[in-house]
Amino acid sequence: MCRCRSRYALNYREGEETFLGILPFFHIYGKVVIVLAGLVSGAKIVILPKFEPKLFLDTLQNHGVSSTSVSGQFGSVCRSAVYT
Repeated sequence: MCRCRSRYALNYREGEETFLGILPFFHIYGKVVIVLAGLVSGAKIVILPKFEPKLFLDTLQNHGVSSTSVSGQFGSVCRSAVYT
């Protein structure tokens, strides 16, 4: 826990951040980077049940998301959803 606080929480404004949880929480990256770092830094965590490009983009805007982690494919899918 201390290691997570020193590595991640120092980069965030405590209690002012909003994380978007789209990666699976059973995977170590989603668990540590979104859930654990979010809890340690006092961030609000917005969780989407599944990835849908329009919902993802709307959530970024409507909730003022300050941090999220996604794979490269997410960006390609979002770009194609915006331009079609």
